[in-house]
Amino acid sequence: MEQKGIFVQNLSRNNSQIRADRAQAICESTQILYKRTVEDLILEKRSLELKRASALDLSPGETTSLKPKAFDENTFVNEDLKYGAKIENLALRIELAKERYEELFGERFVEPVTIDFSLGENE
Repeated sequence: MEQKGIFVQNLSRNNSQIRADRAQAICESTQILYKRTVEDLILEKRSLELKRASALDLSPGETTSLKPKAFDENTFVNEDLKYGAKIENLALRIELAKERYEELFGERFVEPVTIDFSLGENE
């Protein structure tokens, strides 16, 4: 009586089948990690963009006050330039990582959907 179960099939696989299965498993886990790393870079860049934009908010801390919150020009300039440099660096790293992802895995990297909370010019 010949058995056809998965256990017997796995025991009788040839060397090329075993290597192909291992390669597929390694590729899949590497692709997932690569994609998550690129997504983390995108998230970090978006977070810095929001921090940079929030520095422009000079509205009062209380709704009953008409005085703008305290503003330190030196701090603003230094932080703005620091965030700008980090954002540009991340943008470059993201583009390089996306190109490499596409090269390694043969498929286009699809960015996660983000929501733009910035106000339009007409609002």
